[in-house]
Amino acid sequence: MSRRQYFTTDKALDAILKETDADFFGSLSVSTASASAAQDFLLPDDNDDEGSGSDEEHLLGQELDVEVAAAQFGDLGLDDADADAETLSPPGSPSAAAAAPTASACGCSSNCLEKFRKAEIEQFQLQISDMERSEADLVLTGVLDACRFNQDFTTHNKKRKYEAFGYTFQGKKVCVGAFRQLYCVGTKRLRNLISHVKENGPVPRVHGNAGRKPHNAMSYEQVLHIVQFLKVFTERFGIPHPAPLHGRSAHPPTYLPTHTTYLSIHKDYLEASSGSTIKPVALTAFKEVWAKCLPHIRIMTPRTDVCDTCEQMRRQWTGAVGEEAKLSACHNMTGHVHGAQRERDVYRNATIAAKQEIDAYATVISPPCQPCQHELYAVHYTFDFAQSVFLPQNSRQVGPIYFKTPRKVHVFGINNEAVPRQVNYLIDEAQTIGQDGKKGHGANTVVSLFNHYFSTFGYGESGCMLTADNCSGQNKNKTTMAYFAWRCIHGLHKKIQINFMVAGHTRCLVDACFGVLKKKYRRSNCDTIGQLAHIVNTSADVNVAQIADGSISWYAWDQFLSGHFKPIPGIMKLHQLEFSAAEPGVVTVKELSDSESKKVSILKSSVQQIRDAGLPEVLPPGGLSPERQLYLYKNIRQHVSPEHQDEVCPAVEAELHVDDTPE
Repeated sequence: MSRRQYFTTDKALDAILKETDADFFGSLSVSTASASAAQDFLLPDDNDDEGSGSDEEHLLGQELDVEVAAAQFGDLGLDDADADAETLSPPGSPSAAAAAPTASACGCSSNCLEKFRKAEIEQFQLQISDMERSEADLVLTGVLDACRFNQDFTTHNKKRKYEAFGYTFQGKKVCVGAFRQLYCVGTKRLRNLISHVKENGPVPRVHGNAGRKPHNAMSYEQVLHIVQFLKVFTERFGIPHPAPLHGRSAHPPTYLPTHTTYLSIHKDYLEASSGSTIKPVALTAFKEVWAKCLPHIRIMTPRTDVCDTCEQMRRQWTGAVGEEAKLSACHNMTGHVHGAQRERDVYRNATIAAKQEIDAYATVISPPCQPCQHELYAVHYTFDFAQSVFLPQNSRQVGPIYFKTPRKVHVFGINNEAVPRQVNYLIDEAQTIGQDGKKGHGANTVVSLFNHYFSTFGYGESGCMLTADNCSGQNKNKTTMAYFAWRCIHGLHKKIQINFMVAGHTRCLVDACFGVLKKKYRRSNCDTIGQLAHIVNTSADVNVAQIADGSISWYAWDQFLSGHFKPIPGIMKLHQLEFSAAEPGVVTVKELSDSESKKVSILKSSVQQIRDAGLPEVLPPGGLSPERQLYLYKNIRQHVSPEHQDEVCPAVEAELHVDDTPE
């Protein structure tokens, strides 16, 4: 029995679609006249003699095209109710009317898909869909290769001109439409796979452009031209770094000025390439070559609190003319950076030693502790002032308050890096030693806070090391140094070592904790110092807030200590100082960590006189002046929540006698 398949041409398919209604969402039918307008082609089976001489490729194309038409019929909702529609004979047919074949899911009259269970089909289709395209191609090429008719002659001993393919699924013959639906493959892709199997067999397909150089690829000459331009540009405008960045690469970076951009440098490159025979590249390709070939050349980012010495040396390097001048400037800068790195290493080693000591210590420490209660000598503290914050604070800042001066709060942090734990002292401008927040950063404030910290949050260590910056008004002054000597004389510490890092290279853990604090502060709303303390406590586990109120006493340390101790000569040049209870009043000083040490006596009075002198005079807080109170009441009160207005900006009697028009 012959196997019959119906085919249609593209023109016949257009005629069918024109006869159908445009509404694809209803239950529509197509007239038999439209169905019979397609010219039928009869494909004999493999045993038919006349099939051996037919154009197999042409028939395959027609066979695939009819499946598109069948799918359209299926989408239009053909059913048995269309049997009563008007029928017309196809062109050339002797009969005037003929019954159209019933449409099926696969497009043929055999309903191939009904041979399989719906669950099996869906599971197989999901498996094919989950495969990568290359994996699905391998499956299809294997199936198609197994479906090839390998006989060279037909049953009538006629030589085959074209190779034929049969389609099977789970060992059962199916039509091409069912095969495409089962394997989720389109018409064009199936044609390409069949051609590939005919030519190469069941091997993976390789794209024709694989291994070929793209037509728009950059040539070696273009890449070399970009690299040469960047080297010349960097030599002229770049600022070299004397040493590689830690943990990044072995090549020292070179920084271009901050005002330069990739776009501006690319414009210079285009201008420089205008007279060259080498074709310039676009900005994206220019940046790719830069990143791959010269990653050590970077554009400097804007920074704050940079080292002034480094900036001056960079300017000397930029303005140097000739090799000798450039070498000299580079040598000076290298020496400066290496010196800063050595002081940084002292800080790192102190932190490591402190952590190792506290981890090995058997006793659990719970502050407050008595002085020299524990045999700890490597406890490491860092301390500094943060930038002042203001109250009220709103994450959505109101425009007018930007031009006003809200209530100021100073922040001073002392960080025990062995734990780590940072106590942040919050000092309202009404609680500072001077009036209206003045003298809030002086030596008396720093020493008074240290005296409170050691008695309240200290670990009771016998010795410690402190690291700070080189600010003379706060840290590096005669009052602060005399206080450490005073502690050793009174037996509050057996040894205190202080390390001042090189100016401009002083970033440490206390600054990192300030950064976390400020990040939380900028994203929060607060009106009072109590709410600010809550923000500090919740910013990080390491941060602890301590409000400077009546529990903290301010002392006149400068007057008291100046009567018993002398200033340290040349203190601004020194970076290492050590005080010891074994040698009271004697300071061991070093200009740098690798310099020779020398001892300096700073005593004016005898040790016994200092011990008998007790504590300095207590200084009361300066408070707020009437003018400042009136300013806060008139200009800031309106920005504070009503329930906190009396606390932050209280009313004053003076405002009754002054024009209350806001400034």
